[in-house]
Amino acid sequence: MEGATARQPSSSEAVIRTLLERKIEEGDLQLPVLSTVVTEVMELTRSDESSAGQLSDIIHRDQTLAGHVLRVSNSPLYLPNMPIVSLQQAISRLGLRIIGEVAIALSVKEIAFDVPGYEDEVKYLWRHAAAAGGFAREIARHLRTSVESALLCGLLQNVGKPVLLQLVRETAEQLGEEVDKDTTLHIVEDYHTLVGSRMAGAWGLPEVVATTVHFHHDPASAPKYQDETRITGLSDVLAHHLLGVDPSVMYGRSPGLALLESPTGAAIEELSFRLVDEHPDFAELGMYPEDVAALLGRADQIRETVEIFG
Repeated sequence: MEGATARQPSSSEAVIRTLLERKIEEGDLQLPVLSTVVTEVMELTRSDESSAGQLSDIIHRDQTLAGHVLRVSNSPLYLPNMPIVSLQQAISRLGLRIIGEVAIALSVKEIAFDVPGYEDEVKYLWRHAAAAGGFAREIARHLRTSVESALLCGLLQNVGKPVLLQLVRETAEQLGEEVDKDTTLHIVEDYHTLVGSRMAGAWGLPEVVATTVHFHHDPASAPKYQDETRITGLSDVLAHHLLGVDPSVMYGRSPGLALLESPTGAAIEELSFRLVDEHPDFAELGMYPEDVAALLGRADQIRETVEIFG
């Protein structure tokens, strides 16, 4: 399987991987199902004849979702010049598509990010997703390119991970095999892009989302949307740094926001040069250390966005 690690799996792990690969190839995966509200939201945001009132009415059928959408709309992510007090106002200011994507992302969290026994890992994954979504939008804004899908691509790039946590456990139980947490996390890391892209396709999300989910660790291999995929991959890197976790580590041991809690000019400058040196995709997007420093300088705003999404 492409992207698999070089470590030698145990016999039990090898059996689990074989069955898991077969399930993925045959499409025999029990994937979470989007709610009726979210399905209707997606249909509405694709229609040129939709109105703010129609979208507002649909989202209002889920009062918890409606409240979350309003909170996100008032976050630093969208820089509202005055408080947004109603869904129709939010839709009028931000647009049907953006509000629709926020609703989709928040709903995905409710159905996919809940795995008993992995509460800390899943908490970190969602906080990372929220930070990555914020950074993806900031990168797109900086590049003056389309920001409409950047948030959704950033948020959902690792959506396959929590689903795989459950799939690995179920597959092990089906085979009567034992699998420890570290082994599970290695398997999840190796297959999450493939499963995540399958999920995006099954849910009928825009093609750019499925593509960036699949290729965000290797944007040069993406058949299309390479810049969008680079933006998504770099948002992954920046989110790990914001959360105070080395990107080479799969999950944070503590889901806190540590590294840039009180950034200084010197620390941001040093980190910016290092990131540009380590990640050629910044150069591919025409971004220099001063551009990355500007992104890192918005750490407090991204942190606020994480808290609102979380």
